Amino acid sequence: MTDNTDTADRLTPALVTPVLAAAAVKGGAVLVDVRSAKGRGENGEVPGAIVADRDALDEQFGLDSPTKHAEIVSLDQPIVVVCGSIAGSGPVAEGLLERGFRNVVHVDGGFAAWKAAGLPANEPASAHGDETRI
Repeated sequence: MTDNTDTADRLTPALVTPVLAAAAVKGGAVLVDVRSAKGRGENGEVPGAIVADRDALDEQFGLDSPTKHAEIVSLDQPIVVVCGSIAGSGPVAEGLLERGFRNVVHVDGGFAAWKAAGLPANEPASAHGDETRI
């Protein structure tokens, strides 16, 4: 799934199109949404994505962590990271690579590009008049 590169002692996660990201998810990759609750509420969500706090990667993705996401089972787990733009997903994807995950990509253009490509997305909470939904 990935073509991650090692540049100057730093792993750089592959940036993929939304269509390739969706194909990876359909093939079993875990989709990780690192947008804020406000961002998800205002813009919509990808069904089935797990929500992660970009400041708690060790707790949420550490294989020995009691609070890790249940979907994360090994360092070979394919992971697709999406955010509002690549500014958020890039550092998270890089952080996962630094923690030993070997199959991590992030979505070029973020959630807006995902939605623009016509891929599955729930409506924003504000479209339903429910501003408190996260």
